Amino acid sequence: MQVNQKDITTLIDRDRKVWDECAENYESSIVTGHPDVVAYTEFEEDLLDKLLLHLMRDRNKDVYLYDVGCGSARLHLHYGLKSISTKGLDKEEALKVRNLRKAANRHCYNEIYDEKLKKIGGLDFSSSMIDLAREKLLQSGLKSEIGKRLFLEVGSAYDLSPMSPSPL
Repeated sequence: MQVNQKDITTLIDRDRKVWDECAENYESSIVTGHPDVVAYTEFEEDLLDKLLLHLMRDRNKDVYLYDVGCGSARLHLHYGLKSISTKGLDKEEALKVRNLRKAANRHCYNEIYDEKLKKIGGLDFSSSMIDLAREKLLQSGLKSEIGKRLFLEVGSAYDLSPMSPSPL
């Protein structure tokens, strides 16, 4: 099937409108509420943890992670919590981070992630999803890392800008 640029633009605009309208409901009903989705995301995080640890610990690679279609930044939150020391955070942020780590052991701090996971970028075509993502990171105590190690942008997977250095 051949699709021209005008058709793709029309599809992207339609999809962006749908996601902008349903972002909050999707986040609360599906991402954080549906048991099948929660089970899958924990599986995905476990798989990515093993892959990233292999690259960082065993292969001594610096990692630049880029989540295309990042939605509400679930992976930003997971890897932000794993890679950011509370030593550099203010008291309020550090308390939020410690509480989230206590609530979910899979988010525990790991020095290897802190040293080798250099950047976590995210792209989503829905500005509402990016707003949710930014709010989630702010409420999680990672405010000081937005723009430093954690990056979010509105855009399309059809029109990616090169990330320097190349992401994993």
